[in-house]
Amino acid sequence: MKIYKSHKPLPIGQSTQWNRAVWGAFEDLPDWHVGGNAFILKKDKLEEYFPQIREKYPNLPISVKFNHKFINKGYEVNRYIIKNIAWLNGFAPRVYEVVWVKDSEKNEKYHAQIMEYLDGDFPTTAEAYVLWDKYELALQKYQIGRYGPANEAANFVGGKLVDFDEFCFLDKEKYGEELKERYQKTAYWGSEASAYQDIPSIGIKGCRTYDRYEKFGIMDMDLKGKTVLDIGCSGGQVLYWAADHGAKRVVGLDMPEIANVTFEMANYHEYFNIETIGCDLTQDNIQQLVREKTGLDKFDIVTIFSMNQHIGFHQYMRDLCGGTLYLETNAGQMPEVEVVEYPQKFRELGYTNFEYKGEVKESGTRSLFICN
Repeated sequence: MKIYKSHKPLPIGQSTQWNRAVWGAFEDLPDWHVGGNAFILKKDKLEEYFPQIREKYPNLPISVKFNHKFINKGYEVNRYIIKNIAWLNGFAPRVYEVVWVKDSEKNEKYHAQIMEYLDGDFPTTAEAYVLWDKYELALQKYQIGRYGPANEAANFVGGKLVDFDEFCFLDKEKYGEELKERYQKTAYWGSEASAYQDIPSIGIKGCRTYDRYEKFGIMDMDLKGKTVLDIGCSGGQVLYWAADHGAKRVVGLDMPEIANVTFEMANYHEYFNIETIGCDLTQDNIQQLVREKTGLDKFDIVTIFSMNQHIGFHQYMRDLCGGTLYLETNAGQMPEVEVVEYPQKFRELGYTNFEYKGEVKESGTRSLFICN
């Protein structure tokens, strides 16, 4: 996990008053929200403490949350997975990344999460109990339950639950099996409901391999510090490739039902830095939507694999690209036709340099282009 060093001393353990905070207690300090078990940095203080995090996530309402003490990796990570499942259902903040935070004064490190920052009021105690029961019921279909009593209203902000310490997986293995079945039925291709893309790192076998990466010359590319956008991400093969090769931000676009299950699968396998956005890729407002969801204006690398016959060509495919576009065509047209026709389409979008990288033969012949 990445380590972010604070530029100002962290308050953990420095006040016996804060450490006396009991279950459900809450104290609002100038820089921090302090509860019985955790600290949350206020969003307008993020740049003072962690400017490197703000640079990585520009224009997004995010913060850093960490507990007074680290219990164990399995315990903590399961809570992050559960929180992101709750986020998919609309009642929790998103966890973007799991990191270590190092105190600039003590040189000690603490387990933390970079998460969406929430604004809003606390519910009353009576309202909080209603929300606890409502959210517990919604999470049951994911093999998640609550092993402790309902906590206080301080755990809610604007109707959303921030702290998931009282939730746990009742049967995580069964949830994983059910998720894999939903994933294969959703991110599929052809007449059989099985996964389209081959993703060995999470144990998914599909019909589309990494041949195109080899021919593009990007199979072992160092992506450290790079931002990557995959238009038509399906099950996430590009996203896992980018995350495994050190990309700074990884974002995939696809229809909402595909984007959601792909995010859920990545979340289950602890790829918290994989982001997906559900949308209609035939629309022209994609550029604005991506910027709103990610805070990013452009991406260093954009990939579009076997999507052009489904969604056509749109200006956002150029406007969101600040570097290189890797495009694989759909099977259908003859390569000698595409080599002539497609550069013209790229020119119309605003690309000026094109390189034809040959073809791959998987479920038909597909041409490969690199555009700048």
